[in-house]
Amino acid sequence: MECFFDVLRDDDNPWHEFERVEVTTLPPFDPDNWTQKQHCRDISEFTVDLERAQNAGWDEMNVRADLTQLQKSQKSELKQRLAKND
Repeated sequence: MECFFDVLRDDDNPWHEFERVEVTTLPPFDPDNWTQKQHCRDISEFTVDLERAQNAGWDEMNVRADLTQLQKSQKSELKQRLAKND
């Protein structure tokens, strides 16, 4: 699950932090991978995919276009609200 702050700042980044990993008996749940590849990958496959992306030159600061637009919109709204309060 992706979580974002209510307000984005200039120093925000697209990185994710995992707080913990737990062993489970539940089946893998990976809907995006299922949609693309008709396969639910497990954690070991996920980490291999991350390593492959890094080795292929993945630009970790290249945020999805929809998120970039959301960030710009939120920053603009925030600036307008701050300008009204001055």
